[in-house]
Amino acid sequence: MRLYIFLLPQLHLTTKILNSPAICGILAEAHYKGGSTMPFIEAKCTNCGAVLPVDKDRDAWVCGYCGTPFIVEKAVNLYNTTNNIKADTVNIYGTKDFEIRGGVLLKYNGEAQDVVVPDGVVEIEGAFSGCAGVRNIVLPDSVEVIGGAAFDGCARLQSITMPKGLREIRWRAFRLCSQLQEITIPDNIEKVHNAKANEKYQKYAEEMVEYQRKLQTEFDSYRRTSIQDGITLINRCLDEILSSAVFSGCSNLSIIHISDACYHRIDGDAVFLGTPFLAAKLRADNQRREAQQQAWQAQQQAWQAQQQAQWKQLGLCQYCGGKIAGILDRQCKSCGRPKDY
Repeated sequence: MRLYIFLLPQLHLTTKILNSPAICGILAEAHYKGGSTMPFIEAKCTNCGAVLPVDKDRDAWVCGYCGTPFIVEKAVNLYNTTNNIKADTVNIYGTKDFEIRGGVLLKYNGEAQDVVVPDGVVEIEGAFSGCAGVRNIVLPDSVEVIGGAAFDGCARLQSITMPKGLREIRWRAFRLCSQLQEITIPDNIEKVHNAKANEKYQKYAEEMVEYQRKLQTEFDSYRRTSIQDGITLINRCLDEILSSAVFSGCSNLSIIHISDACYHRIDGDAVFLGTPFLAAKLRADNQRREAQQQAWQAQQQAWQAQQQAQWKQLGLCQYCGGKIAGILDRQCKSCGRPKDY
């Protein structure tokens, strides 16, 4: 490879040849493998999938295998995603507005109200936390995980386009997005959970067991204090669980598009604590249960009336179906009720 580079000037190749995709690829590979100080990193061609070194400081590059030009950032993202590069291994340099490392969007530094997250981002970790000026966000389909506190405190967020490939939404992801009114959770979702809240709940549950032990063993004079401490602990536990919910503080979130199958894959009602959606859902659930109960009662009454009619036709007790005995005062042998038909 180094021999070819040494001979190139001697061949008096034209500028066109020097700038051809094949030569560019050879030069890049030679610099990369030869220990050059140029900032080359691994990338994957977005057209043919070939792995090749690229200059990370450039915006665009040409594949030395298929000759297709590509965006450096996208090619690096593709390589990192395909090879499962960890977040602490490789930096991905995009625009100044986004800090992306190993496919993980760590920070949004921009000031725009409408934000389109770059394609190739796989996970978002707290990147928009506290970005009160953001109003509309579009996520690319490459995003699979919306991490903890990803959009926490986006008080003016009104709409967000969710990616089709989304698999997981973590605790406090949309906490305090008070202007968000509607959201769609895609069918590919596997987890929407309050992991941190569940951990806190377990911790408080263990403390409550300790308080209960004290109540059973300490003197009566101490018992009153322990009861008050226990009540305070319960209230603190509930507050922390509420504040850790995925959509906690979304006071206007009333419409959530989610299929029944998806709803059974998440932490259920807990992730929607404090939202109008949950209040409306609980009311609807109660109304549905009441309707089902009424329908069941009506069905039972209809069945009972039909059964009584059959017993009457057979000359049996209309209440239990027992045999009627007696000549003047005819009564049921089983329940003792008179024959009144």
